[in-house]
Amino acid sequence: MSSRTVHTAPEFEKEVRKLKRRFPDIAAQVRKLVFRLSNGELPGDRVSRLFIQSYKVRLPNPSTRRGKSGGFRVYYAVYQSDTVYLITIYSKTDKDDVSHYEIQQRIKRIERELSSKSPRVE
Repeated sequence: MSSRTVHTAPEFEKEVRKLKRRFPDIAAQVRKLVFRLSNGELPGDRVSRLFIQSYKVRLPNPSTRRGKSGGFRVYYAVYQSDTVYLITIYSKTDKDDVSHYEIQQRIKRIERELSSKSPRVE
């Protein structure tokens, strides 16, 4: 397996902070996911209808004692096979799903940020 760099979108970080107030164990679950991603794994289900390789993974929420079904959902995108961006996280107890449109908009913001940081060739 190849190693990957894992980044978080600003919205993802805000969502984790908000969820951490109610579910203190969320940080441990995110760390486990980051470890798996950085070691080359691509857990979860591939999300179709998106213009970039994206996945939705289910994480357990030990605070609810309902396993993965009542746990967290994380969307992430893979860039150039060696970089992963965590896009969004939410609790299944709060909402059923996130629209593909919202995920696409977040991915576009990440891509704009990446393109603004890349050196310009003149």
